[in-house]
Amino acid sequence: MAVMMAQILIGNRHSFEIGINPEYTIYYSENDKPALILSKEDIYDRSEVIEFDQKVWIPTIENTLEDALLMIGIYLEEDEELIKLADKYFTDYEDKKIVYLYDDIEQSDLEKLYEINRNKSKEYKLVISEINPNAERFFDYSILKDFDMDITLARVDYFKEKNVHMSKGIEERGEL
Repeated sequence: MAVMMAQILIGNRHSFEIGINPEYTIYYSENDKPALILSKEDIYDRSEVIEFDQKVWIPTIENTLEDALLMIGIYLEEDEELIKLADKYFTDYEDKKIVYLYDDIEQSDLEKLYEINRNKSKEYKLVISEINPNAERFFDYSILKDFDMDITLARVDYFKEKNVHMSKGIEERGEL
């Protein structure tokens, strides 16, 4: 069973508040392979129904967060330039249940998509939440400075969990 290590809420910022009205979520999970899972969220049970098939990418280890941001540019922002290049560079990515970024695209072409995506203004707001106190080892947060979008990063300040591998059974880190 996969373990969720982080999540990215994707939505619109509220016009009067700092919060977010989430429409989508990207979950970062780990098991035998890491995965980015893009899903539609409808927490408000809105009347309009938008068809959206879940997207799963097996990301690059070096650029996992940038892979997630590229998913947003292609599938949610539906940027014409990114889609045109993705159609050219990827091996049938639209028809696959799972896209493997080490196998389905040349790394040099993926770098080109990253560069183009960085230079696009994004309409969505992101809230990135770490679930694991070691999540920063998965994401290079410094790249967020290169993106023109609203971003909130919620890091783990406190962590307390039963740990069957420790003699006391409780692992606790951080401060409240």
